Amino acid sequence: MSRRQSLQLRLELLRMRGQIERTDVAAAIVELRTSTRRIGALAATVSSVGSALAGGGFGAVLDALGSGRPLWAPVALTAVRAIRRHPVAAIALTVGVLAFVGWWVGRKRREPEETGAG
Repeated sequence: MSRRQSLQLRLELLRMRGQIERTDVAAAIVELRTSTRRIGALAATVSSVGSALAGGGFGAVLDALGSGRPLWAPVALTAVRAIRRHPVAAIALTVGVLAFVGWWVGRKRREPEETGAG
C-alpha cells in the first residue's frame, strides 16, 4: 500500500467518523426536543390542575410557583436525566416521597378530629 493510498484511506475514515458524530449530535438534539415536549405537556397539566385548585390557599402557592416556570424546565430535565441514569435511586426517592405525602395527608385528616374532641 502506498503512502498516497494510506493518506486517502485515513481521510475517508475521518470523514466517516465525522459523519457518525454529526448523526449522534442530531439524534441527541431530537431526544432533547422530545424530552422538552414531554416536560411542556407535564407543565401544562400541572398548570391546569393548579388553576382548578386556585380557589383555596393551595392555589396561591401554585400561582407563586407558576411565576417561575422558566426555572422548572431545567430542573425537570435534570430530574429526567437522573432517573434514566439511576433508576433504583429514583424508585427509592419516589417511595420515600409517597410515604411522606401519605403520612402528611393522614396527619392533616386527624387534626380536625383531635381539635373537635378536645
